Amino acid sequence: MTGYEQTIRPVAPGGPGGCGCGCGGGGAGTGGSGSGGCGCGDCLAGHATGRLRPRWFGGQLVGPEDLTQTGVWLLERMRRHNRLLHGWGVVCGATVNPVRIGDGGRRPWLLDVSAGYVLGPYGDEIVIEHPLRVDVRDALPGGTEGCPPPTDPWCAPVRRRREPGRTYYLAVRYDECLTAPVAAAGCGCEDTACEYSRVREGFVLGVLDTLPPAYLEGIDDTLQETTGCSSRITGIGTRPCPSCPTDPWVVLADFTASADGRLTVDPLYNRRFAASFGGFGFYCGQPGQSQAGARWGEVTRQAAAHAFAESHAEDVLTADDPAAVRALPARALLAVADTPHLADVLGGRTVAELARTDAATLIERARAAAVPPGPVLTAIDRAHLVLRLTEG
Repeated sequence: MTGYEQTIRPVAPGGPGGCGCGCGGGGAGTGGSGSGGCGCGDCLAGHATGRLRPRWFGGQLVGPEDLTQTGVWLLERMRRHNRLLHGWGVVCGATVNPVRIGDGGRRPWLLDVSAGYVLGPYGDEIVIEHPLRVDVRDALPGGTEGCPPPTDPWCAPVRRRREPGRTYYLAVRYDECLTAPVAAAGCGCEDTACEYSRVREGFVLGVLDTLPPAYLEGIDDTLQETTGCSSRITGIGTRPCPSCPTDPWVVLADFTASADGRLTVDPLYNRRFAASFGGFGFYCGQPGQSQAGARWGEVTRQAAAHAFAESHAEDVLTADDPAAVRALPARALLAVADTPHLADVLGGRTVAELARTDAATLIERARAAAVPPGPVLTAIDRAHLVLRLTEG
């Protein structure tokens, strides 16, 4: 890709692990995307060896490459399935937020990334198993979670300068490393040799100066072609195969930094979601429920009710129209009444209006009323939650 790309390692990553050999060796990583791209330029085929399924028979002489081929065949088949049937992008989770401190402020240069599941452009699964905290200035190479690459003991960590006001992109890509070393049969005097017995699948977080090429491509007929015919299909006589991405990164969030390290995060503008039916289901034992009722169902009502004070929770649970919930007064949100003068700061805003209010302006107004910024930001977060739940 064009422009500078930089990988960063998590601050105190969650999860056990390690790549030390244990027999005197060191850790090992791929140093790349793990999957090695889409294969020989063919997004349909993948690696050429990925189309060879081993066939076993009695009396066959079997070596390591034969046993490994089974895994290669299965892995390439799954990657091809993901690329062509599911696409790529964020499936769930992997939210990115600035690190807040007690008074409502933000710790400079740090971002929190939640657990999540992502499909990489080459069809790889990217599983972020634990929440992570990263420093966006960190110039150390990023390593697979649980398998950080060794650092040079003679070099201090390098910090990368972030230009104030410039947009950067926090992204993730698949990575893997060798782990679980075991003693191997040595030759001659080499009786202490060891080999890694497992490949640990993981990921690398990186800060990109520019968007990957796939994000710069315009919207075509792909969405229409998922469920029906398009002018492109009628023109060429079939649905075209998707192009093979040339970059392994999946953008999680855009962010800008001020000179003192305050980070402003936009988690949605360039976040690509992969279509998923993992949360979809239906019931045949509940007659009379309309489509609108299914979207604004009991589970969604209960989730929205938790964002409101007990005195208004019943209004949410009995609301037939989710628009009525968005029109409730913002002062009805949970814990607003517990903060002196916060209700006066919110004024006559509805929940929907509060969700669209500029946070900095409201915090300034709150400071003038001796209201700390923390409860204001919490109220805005709850308003955003209600908006997401009621707008489907």
